[in-house]
Amino acid sequence: DRGANADPITWQVCPPARTDIREGSLATIRCEANLESEAKDANNIYKWEYRSRAGQYSFKRLSPHPKLHYSPYGSRGDLHIRSVDRDDDGKQFMCLRGPKDANKLTRCPKETTLRVFWLNPNVTVARIEPPTNLQLKSNDRVVLECQLQASEPPTSVRWFLNGKILCRQNEQRNNSECIPMGSDFQQPSLSQLVITKLTKLLSGVYHCYVEATGGKVLTRSPLPVFFDGIGSKFGNPVHYVRNDEKVRLPTFDLDESDHKLWFTLKAFGYQHIDRKNIDMVMDSSCATPLALRHHKLRISEAFAGTSHFYLVRLVLLKSQFTAEFLYEVVQTKNSGLDGNKNFEPPVTFRPLLVPINSVFVQRVYLPYRDQSSGQEWIPMPSVTWTAPGGARVPRESESPSARVRIVRDYHLQLDSARKSDSGTYTIRLENPAGSSEMPLSLLVTYPPTLSKVPVSKVATEDDKGLTIACPYSPGNVVTQLTKFDWYKYTQGSSLPVLVASSSSAPDSGADSAVVASSAIGMPTAAKSYRVSPDGALTFQSVSLHHAGVYACLAVTRLDDLGTPVSEKSDSSGNITLSVKRKFQLCPAKNSAVQLELKASLFAVQETLDCPWSGEYAPRISWSRRSGPGDTFQSIPVDTLSGGGGSGGIELSPDGTRLTFHYVSKEMRGQYRIVAEGPQGRLEKIFNVEVGAKPVFRRISPNTTVELGDTVRLDCEVTGDPRPTITWTFRPFGSGGGVGDYRPTAITQDMFKRDNSSRLLTADSLRREDLEKTRNLFLFPNGTLIIHRATMGHAGEYQCLAATVYI
Repeated sequence: DRGANADPITWQVCPPARTDIREGSLATIRCEANLESEAKDANNIYKWEYRSRAGQYSFKRLSPHPKLHYSPYGSRGDLHIRSVDRDDDGKQFMCLRGPKDANKLTRCPKETTLRVFWLNPNVTVARIEPPTNLQLKSNDRVVLECQLQASEPPTSVRWFLNGKILCRQNEQRNNSECIPMGSDFQQPSLSQLVITKLTKLLSGVYHCYVEATGGKVLTRSPLPVFFDGIGSKFGNPVHYVRNDEKVRLPTFDLDESDHKLWFTLKAFGYQHIDRKNIDMVMDSSCATPLALRHHKLRISEAFAGTSHFYLVRLVLLKSQFTAEFLYEVVQTKNSGLDGNKNFEPPVTFRPLLVPINSVFVQRVYLPYRDQSSGQEWIPMPSVTWTAPGGARVPRESESPSARVRIVRDYHLQLDSARKSDSGTYTIRLENPAGSSEMPLSLLVTYPPTLSKVPVSKVATEDDKGLTIACPYSPGNVVTQLTKFDWYKYTQGSSLPVLVASSSSAPDSGADSAVVASSAIGMPTAAKSYRVSPDGALTFQSVSLHHAGVYACLAVTRLDDLGTPVSEKSDSSGNITLSVKRKFQLCPAKNSAVQLELKASLFAVQETLDCPWSGEYAPRISWSRRSGPGDTFQSIPVDTLSGGGGSGGIELSPDGTRLTFHYVSKEMRGQYRIVAEGPQGRLEKIFNVEVGAKPVFRRISPNTTVELGDTVRLDCEVTGDPRPTITWTFRPFGSGGGVGDYRPTAITQDMFKRDNSSRLLTADSLRREDLEKTRNLFLFPNGTLIIHRATMGHAGEYQCLAATVYI
C-alpha cells in the first residue's frame, strides 16, 4: 500500500496519462510536488515505480541509473529516459514522494503509459509488377511499392521521379518543380505507385519520401526504372560521392558520327551543359566518362543538399538509335559513431555486465536526416559485427536460430549468455563515405555456488595467523564482481553479526575491518583480519574471542543496467572455529634480572616470576649455572608454607616463582626454567645480577676560592659493582625560568686517565688536556680537580653515581 503519509503531500505537476516519444529520443516525464506545503524538516524525497505492461505484474521500485535517471532530492522529480526503444512501449511509470525512511509514500494521482513511435530508416522502393526477373518494355504497366517498417502506418508517402516530386492536381498551381501525375500515374494505396504506361519520359530513378509518427525518411537507394535493357548499357544510375570528389559518369563507346549531349536538372527542366564545363578523360577502354565538380543544387526539400541529377542523350547515326539515361549523384555522408549518442546502453571503456543465461541486446541508433542531432548517414551503412576471436556475427535473416546474431538492422543480440561470450565485440558501419568502428567490451557475470556442507571445526592457537576459505563448489571461478561478507553467530542473538567484508562498509565508506572489529568487541584501531578477492577470511593474529561459528555470503553484481542493479547472493554452510591458548612462558618478562644484596632473612624479599599460559598444565623445573660455559645444575630449593628455605630460595607450589629470602653474590648467574607438556617444551633463561645500590660516603661541602686557586671536590661512593661517577655543572644565575640552562655533564671520558690516587699538581697536567677540559680533571675515584679557577668555573656542581643494578 502506497497510501497517504501522516504529513499530506500535494502535487503541482503529475505525469500525463500517456507519454508519446520517438524511438531513440530522450523522454522526460514531469513530476513536481508543492514544496511550500511541506515542513522544512520533512526530509521528503522523490521515488519512481514502473511495470512492464498495464495490468500485468505489480509496480517495482526504480533506482536511478544511466538509462532511467531522476533526482530524489531535487525540487522536481522528473524522470528522464535516454534513448527510448520500441521495447519500452507500453511501460507504465508512477511518481511517489515521502520521507526518506518511510515505508509508505504518497503517489501522484496519475500514472503515465509510454507510447513509443518508430520508423526504420532503411526505406526502399521495390518493383511489384512486372516481376524483377523480366525486362521492362515500352508501355508496360509498372507497380512500385514504398516498403517500410514502422510502429504506425505512414501518414504520407510522396513519390519522386528523377528528383522531382509527383504532384497531385491541386498542387500543380503552387509548385512549378513538380511533375503532374495526371493519367500517367495512379496511387491505389498510400505506399504504392502505378505507372500506367512506361515511356521514355517516365523512365528514370524513383524515390519515395515517408512521413510517419516515428519520423521522416527518404529512400537512400532509389529504384531505376528503364525499359529495353538500356540500364545495362549505361551502368548504375546512382553514384555516391564524397564532398568535393570528382563525379565519373560513364557511357559506352561512340563513333565519330555519333552525338552525345549532357544536361543537368534544374528547377524548370533540364539545362544543357556547356562542353567547356566537361573535363573529358579517356581511360584504357576508350570510354568517355563525364567528370565534373559536385555543386550543391536545391532540387526539392527532400533532396536539398544531397542529390543532383544529370541526363545524357545519345544519338547513334549508324544504328539509328536514340537513348536518354539519367544519373543521380548523391553526396554521401558518414558521421562516425559516438559511444554515448549511438548506443544504448552507452559504450565506454568499462565492460558492460551481462548476467549469465540472460538475453542481452546492444542497441544501435542511427539518426534520420530530419533529427537535430547533427548526424547523417547517406546512404544508410551496411553493418558487420565481429565476435571475440574475429568470427563474423550472422544476421537474423541468415541464421534465425543463431544464439548470437544481428537483429533489427544494426542491434547485437545474445541469447542465453554464456561465460565464453565475454570479450570485445566490434561493430563496423560502412557506406561510400567511409567506415566507422566501435569496440564493445562485454563481461558475462556468473555468481559462484557456495557449498552448504557445514565445516565441523577449524582449530588453531591464539596469536597465530589463519586463513579460512569461503567454500564454493568445485569448478566455480570467482570474478571481481563478487563481494564476500563474513558473519559470526554470537551468543544470545539469533541474528549473525557482520565481521568482515571484501568491500567498504555501505554508506559510511569506512574500512570494513574497523566496522567489523567494533561489532565483535575488538578495538577498532586494530584491523586484525581482511577478506581477499577470492573470499578467504584472513586473521592476522587469532585471539581467543575469535572462536565461534562463521558463515560466508557471496553477493555477485549481475547487471549494472537493471532497475535496480540486480544482484544474486548465496550463503555457505557454518564454519566452526576453535582457538586454543598458545603455550607460552612469561613472554613479557625481561630476561635480565637484578637482585639486591640482602643478608637478612627479614629484609624485603626478591622474586623471580615466570607464569605459563596454555591449554594443559606443564611440568616445570628450574636449574642454574654460573656462566654461559658451565652446565646447568638443579637449584637447592625448599617449598615452604612460610618462613625461609635452607638454601635461601623458595619455589612456589605451581613452580612458576622463585622467592629469594636473602641474596648473596653466589646467587648471580643464569637461571633456566623448563616447561614440558602436551603442547610441547619451552624454556627461558634469566641472567641474574646481584649487587648493591650506590651509597654516598663523603662529598665536599660548599667552597669559596680565590681566582687562580686549585679546587678539589671529593665524591666518595660505595656500591656493587663499583659505581660510575659523573659530575654536572650549572653556572650561577642560569635557572629559575622556562628553558633553564641544562647542566653540563662532566664524565671521566673527557679527561686524561690516571689510575693513581695522588693529587696531581699543575705541572703534571698536560697543556692540551687543560685546554680541552677548561682546566677540569676527573679521577677514577670520583674526585674533581679545578685548576686555576676562573669566574667561569663558579656555579653549582653535582655528583651522580650509577651502577648496572639501578
